[in-house]
Amino acid sequence: MDKKAKNTIILSIVALALVLITVTYAYFSARITGIESASTISLTAGTMGIVYTEGNEEVSFNNIYPKNDPWVTKTFTLTANNTTDLTMYYDLGLNVITNNFPNNYLTYDLTLVSSTNGTSIATKTNQSINGTGKIKFGKGSFTDATNDTHNYELKIYFKDNGLDQNDAQEAVFNAKIYIEEATADPWDNPGTGTLLASIKSTGGTVHNDNDSGMTIPGRAYATTNEGLRSTTDDYGTSYYYRGAVENNYVVFAGMCWRIVRVDGAGNTKLVLYNYNPNNVQNPCVSTEDGTTNAFARYNNSYQSAFNTNINKNTYIGFMYSNNPDSSDFNIAHANDNDSTILTILKNWYDEKLRSYNDMLADVIWCNDKGVVTDTTYDPLGITLAGTGLGTAKTYYQAARRLNPTSEAAPSLVCPNAGSDGKLSKFTARDTVNGNAKLYSNNKEYKIGLLTADEIAFAGNNKLREGESDGNTSYYLYNNASGEFYWSLSPYVFVGRYAIVWGVGGVGTLGGGYVDGVNGAVRPAVSLKSAVSISSGTGTQSNPFIVD
Repeated sequence: MDKKAKNTIILSIVALALVLITVTYAYFSARITGIESASTISLTAGTMGIVYTEGNEEVSFNNIYPKNDPWVTKTFTLTANNTTDLTMYYDLGLNVITNNFPNNYLTYDLTLVSSTNGTSIATKTNQSINGTGKIKFGKGSFTDATNDTHNYELKIYFKDNGLDQNDAQEAVFNAKIYIEEATADPWDNPGTGTLLASIKSTGGTVHNDNDSGMTIPGRAYATTNEGLRSTTDDYGTSYYYRGAVENNYVVFAGMCWRIVRVDGAGNTKLVLYNYNPNNVQNPCVSTEDGTTNAFARYNNSYQSAFNTNINKNTYIGFMYSNNPDSSDFNIAHANDNDSTILTILKNWYDEKLRSYNDMLADVIWCNDKGVVTDTTYDPLGITLAGTGLGTAKTYYQAARRLNPTSEAAPSLVCPNAGSDGKLSKFTARDTVNGNAKLYSNNKEYKIGLLTADEIAFAGNNKLREGESDGNTSYYLYNNASGEFYWSLSPYVFVGRYAIVWGVGGVGTLGGGYVDGVNGAVRPAVSLKSAVSISSGTGTQSNPFIVD
């Protein structure tokens, strides 16, 4: 009998419940309750239990208010025993049941205290808790464990951001820690001969923010080669290139691309570098660089407005509403019509990529329509309404994540928006993770643009006061000098103008009016984890060649 079938275990989970409710003006009351529950989970490799250091006692805090110290600290230990020679994988995270706090008000740190076996989850700091649903801390594993442990400390913050945070009054937050059986990430076991395997073998050490020479995304430019880094995305752990890297060139569909990141499902995000107008064998080679061969920003078919209309909030959308003046946010931002830039991308997909459709992954393309409801957050001085309705002056969430302060926190997790949480999450057929709006006329369109957050992780950030120059050293600037190119991230609606994030000619990350017809279109796609290559080391002269 298969030994996998013999192992059924009981996993005891002590749940962490958090409830924050208002009691007085600008003050909050919290009740943190440890409630023991039991679940029966069938694992393939052994047994695992979780124990909280402080036991199951109920703990109460009063007069909670914004501060920079944690309001919640929870220390817990995972103890594992393998009963087969298989590696035992687990997913660990926070299951948010109720969360009425504005985005980015609540954050968490997860710290690995100690580990005696296997692979533990890396330390994470200043991670936003937005919306509801499962927030995955990461994946860990034990191999041949005998009472081996992974010890973690979780801290949850309601930080003082220096602004009026009274819009969080009467907010409610309820969550619990979860642990589930998991399987190996494609990153851990990439298929032989795949692009994923080559990225891993050539990428070197995966660094974190605290390693020597590393800069923090969103808070500093990355002007040197910082190699591969990791963070959480919608699917798990993403591995992204940062700074002046030179080993992320790929030839796919006869064109040259740069690898931006590998997502948590093992798919590889690419962004166009050279559309190969000369039809050369290696379109990545330096002799093909330049204004006439670049990712087509100098070719009229690759220049476009983001949206032709500009005078309503809805036009920050990858798709926009038939009813832009509705008082219902879901209706005002409904995905009824293709934007101008989505139409361009669809036509380009049909022309250039339709025959490669089966190699492309159906992933989330994040057009984050979530709004900043805190009307005191106003770095541009525009007197906000913050509703995202009609012509109401409104910042969108990427503006706050990328605000150039010590608290800037770009994210690869697409926040929930709309009544079903999927208003911003564009997919082709995937209705579990996204809205399946990129499927039309019986065809999939697995294409999008980079988000402003992805551009920040790659090495850019918004200019700070007093700065005049952008970043001309990181890899997304290469072959991209000149005019502005679009991202997929909404920025702000101000006056009569919808504005979307993009990258300027000297590498500045900033906003552009959506009707700017000279904005460059820089397509992005994701290759499936099983896609193979025939050769290459990822350099400009020897790029990875996708079969």
